[in-house]
Amino acid sequence: FGPRMPAMPGGFEFQEPQATADPPLWTWRVDLAAGTVTDEQLVDAAGEFSRIDDRRAGRRHRYGYCLRQRDPQFDFSFFTLTKHDIDSGEVRTFTYAESETCGEHAFAPDPDRSGEDDGWLLSLVTDAATASSDLVVIDARDIEAGPIARVHLPRRVPLGFHANSLADG
Repeated sequence: FGPRMPAMPGGFEFQEPQATADPPLWTWRVDLAAGTVTDEQLVDAAGEFSRIDDRRAGRRHRYGYCLRQRDPQFDFSFFTLTKHDIDSGEVRTFTYAESETCGEHAFAPDPDRSGEDDGWLLSLVTDAATASSDLVVIDARDIEAGPIARVHLPRRVPLGFHANSLADG
């Protein structure tokens, strides 16, 4: 589950850059017994910084999370979180305020539950209107409800790209 693009946008081109950095989402299925890989476009909508529950890395997974940006020219203005149900095709979204830009959302699993979307999505969100940053927590089961918690940080944190969540111990 992830974006597919012919060239890396944002100044990292290894070949002729494409006209837009608005990559559609794809899935890849690896059949180890047959030694084959198949791919399929998941949706027409763009998505970047795709994530799954890391406990499912390398295994079949149903849910994927990614970001959409305001400007298709890849200006790092990510503002909409999407949850994709790969089995049903259902897409759920949460959109941040117009002045906010989010980073990649790390999946933090609920240690007391084992469902694939039992956990939280964590991201640093910067508000250009207030020059401030928050750590935002969203319930992965219900992203449309928006943040269940915001931890205001004492200083603005510059936009970052990738994020991870690691269990203590």
